[in-house]
Amino acid sequence: METTLYRFEYELKSKGLMPGEISTHVQNLSNIIHGQIANLITQYMQEIRQIAIERDALDFLQQLSLEDFGDYLSIATTSGQLDFEKPGYPNLPWLLQNPKISKDGYGYKVIPIGKKTPHTKTISVKKVPSIRDMNKFDSSQDITSSIASNFNRESTLESITINKQETSPPVAFRTASEKQNPNISWKIPSKKKKMSDVVIDMNRKIKNEIYSIINNSIIQYLKEIF
Repeated sequence: METTLYRFEYELKSKGLMPGEISTHVQNLSNIIHGQIANLITQYMQEIRQIAIERDALDFLQQLSLEDFGDYLSIATTSGQLDFEKPGYPNLPWLLQNPKISKDGYGYKVIPIGKKTPHTKTISVKKVPSIRDMNKFDSSQDITSSIASNFNRESTLESITINKQETSPPVAFRTASEKQNPNISWKIPSKKKKMSDVVIDMNRKIKNEIYSIINNSIIQYLKEIF
């Protein structure tokens, strides 16, 4: 990024502009590029957050961050991990709360399987900063560093409520019993929460679009002043 701006500065010098004029033009161009990249990153962050919500990737959502590589930016997490796994757990003890007692003295319950029920849950996720916050340009930093700092500073945790409608087969009934092994029967399996596929694809697009923004902004700016 800085190398590109140095080339732009050299181009202005070759046209005979004075140092004060060059400094003003470099700052103006930096502001233009900063604003366009900030808007681009905001859009992609909103998109990745929505996909992660749909995939129930809560660990990813809580660690969402933006990484600066000098010439481009990448969606990342604070741990560096993109794929997570929600561990499985025994569900039988929960199902057997307040059970009926069988003739042989064991607790049991008849459980409906496949019941379609809507439910609401509240989750804690990283928010996407506003365009205004993302557009704050710290002139002591380069463009990508400024945008990454803005996101990582302003992207605090917030609570959101999501409504989900579970789809399932027709209702059937099974018996949960204290005779059953909780490590086998009714155990909730682990679930993988994969985000690497979409993050890798988005980061490729972000990198290409940042290069396009920089090149097109320079070409357009030079056309306007010469």
